[in-house]
Amino acid sequence: MDGESTGRSGGFIRSILQNTITRNRIMQKNVTGQKWIVFAFDETDNTAKTGDAAQITAEISADGAAGGGNITDTNPTELEDGYYVFDITQGESNADLLLILPESSTGNIQVIGVPGSVYTTEANRNKASVDTNGRIDVIKIAGTTQTANDNGADINTLITETAKVPKSDSTVTWNATALASIEAEAVDALESFNLDKLMGVATGVAADANLDAIVVDGSVLSHIMAGNALTDTYNASTDSLQAARDHVGDGSNLTEAGGDGDHLTEAGGTGDHLIAINLPNQTMEIIGNITGNLSGSVGSVTGGATEAKQDIIDTVVDAIKVVTDDFADSATTLVSGTVSHDNTPATTTVFFSDDVTEATADHYNGRIVIFTSGALQNQATDITDYELSAGEGKFTVTALTEAPGDNITFVIV
Repeated sequence: MDGESTGRSGGFIRSILQNTITRNRIMQKNVTGQKWIVFAFDETDNTAKTGDAAQITAEISADGAAGGGNITDTNPTELEDGYYVFDITQGESNADLLLILPESSTGNIQVIGVPGSVYTTEANRNKASVDTNGRIDVIKIAGTTQTANDNGADINTLITETAKVPKSDSTVTWNATALASIEAEAVDALESFNLDKLMGVATGVAADANLDAIVVDGSVLSHIMAGNALTDTYNASTDSLQAARDHVGDGSNLTEAGGDGDHLTEAGGTGDHLIAINLPNQTMEIIGNITGNLSGSVGSVTGGATEAKQDIIDTVVDAIKVVTDDFADSATTLVSGTVSHDNTPATTTVFFSDDVTEATADHYNGRIVIFTSGALQNQATDITDYELSAGEGKFTVTALTEAPGDNITFVIV
């Protein structure tokens, strides 16, 4: 065989050995106790070279770098038919791509890796066993070596415990221990947020005492209990539902509480109660009572007075009646409304209302608007211009101390 055919044959053998066997070669990264097979052959006749272990050495190239010097296993162990095996240390396998570079000091002897190079895998990736039925044999779970009995016992336990879960047809029920455990967990969860004290457990806090150890400031319930969401300001004697019911009573408290009539606007807070309680009619009744009683009282006092004095008294009574008549007429012209930000937010000089929608421009010019809720409550200013804009009443006023908030109420007098 000439040199050219010998070289071709050697290259063919090398290609077959390196490419075919590479597909089946697995080496794990950074793992001790691994081996690498090499094949030695005489390049003059392509016959396997035996008995050459003492002359064979190898280097390993890691991740494409140059060889790092002879591997720790200086000479391989001979197998047979030209095959030799090197022991690979843990450090020598610590790379993603490994290339073995074997050689022989014997003339005309070529040595190649079987395979020549490998891509490593993570440690222990492919140590699962598969039986002839395609089932995986689990060797370890969480680092603990398993036996057939371990796995079988675990699976049987799992089946038994799963059977305790209630099914849709209610054929299986939980045992008393499981139910007690679930109940205990539920109770613990309720107690951790003081929810047990809503109905089933006493708070242990005396009436009118501070509840902030039970209801956290800023919680939804604290917002319901106290206007400032601070539970320690809540007082059961004045703020409870019973206290509110007792305060309102049968409705007479709207005028009787305090005797100052301030409940006319505070009840509901919208100011529209001035109309709801039929203020014009009640005003006329008050005027009638004042006029009649005053006239009667004056008459009784001046029964023996002269006619001249009677004329003076009549004149005074007539003057009082003129004033009270004007008051009755004014009461019928009160207009209540609500600030709207639906189209345009309010400013200190302009605001809109979606329930005062008079179509005539300048209709309210010169009148006084008094706010009955919100930050501007009881503040009054004069209306300098009015028009209907985009379906809402637009009011221009002398500057307020701040812009009216959305949905606050007002009265035009």
